[in-house]
Amino acid sequence: MYLLSQTDRTGYDTYSDCVVAAESEEDAKTIHPNSLIRGKIEPRDWVSRSWAQSPWLVKADFIGLAAVDVKRGVICASFHAG
Repeated sequence: MYLLSQTDRTGYDTYSDCVVAAESEEDAKTIHPNSLIRGKIEPRDWVSRSWAQSPWLVKADFIGLAAVDVKRGVICASFHAG
């Protein structure tokens, strides 16, 4: 599990961070926090103003191992509504 954070996009209607289950740090950075709500994320979501412009601008910190039956994806996300 990884704690993802970004400072590329801040303010209202943005995600500041999220916790995800992923196979690796690189894989974790490709998970968009909006997938918690919509499932599959399209490439256009990476250009939205709600999250970093690119997975390369996302910081990923390993926080622990998930249970074997936890699937890849968002566990929880912090959204700052405006």
